[in-house]
This record gives sequence, C-alpha cells and structure tokens, in this order.
Amino acid sequence: MGTLFLIICGVAVVFYVVFLIQCSRPPHAVKKVSFRKLASNRAVDSAAGRRFLAHLEKEMAEFLSTHYGSATLSLIAMALLLIPIVAPWIQNTVNQFSRGA
Repeated sequence: MGTLFLIICGVAVVFYVVFLIQCSRPPHAVKKVSFRKLASNRAVDSAAGRRFLAHLEKEMAEFLSTHYGSATLSLIAMALLLIPIVAPWIQNTVNQFSRGA
C-alpha cells in the first residue's frame, strides 16, 4: 500500500513539474485544427468535457503566469509540510512488511 502511495505521489510531482515547465515556455502560434462530426449524443458530452478542460487549462495558465513565484513556493511548502506527516506512516508500513517477510 505504501508503494502505491509513493508511486501516485511521484506521478503527481512529475505532472506538476511538466505542467510548470510548459507554462513557463513562451506561447506558440495556434495551428488550425480540423474536426469531424459524430452522429451520437456522446459527441455533445465529449465536446462539452473538452471545452471545460480547455477552459480550466486556460485559467490555470493565466493564474500561473501572474502568480508563478507564489505557486512555486506553495508547492514546495506543501511538499515540505507533508514529509513529517507522511514519514511515520511510511515507517509503520515498512515495519509491517519487514515483520511479515
């Protein structure tokens, strides 16, 4: 269970690092995108979901462009505050596995 938690945390950290790197890059020209129509109602739900995620991504990019320093410090502070909280739980998990082996 502890290994799964660490894997999920590692994936999250990698995601946020990539996200911050991509947001710090200068914007590039928008390419023309072609779409094809789908006949089912699922296309409407899918398009609404894509629009929502695109809107959310735009808001996150705007927030990070204006608050980049404070967002970075908040992320680092959150990681540093979680270390003492999670460390005993990880140690207990390691001890349980070592006793069982």
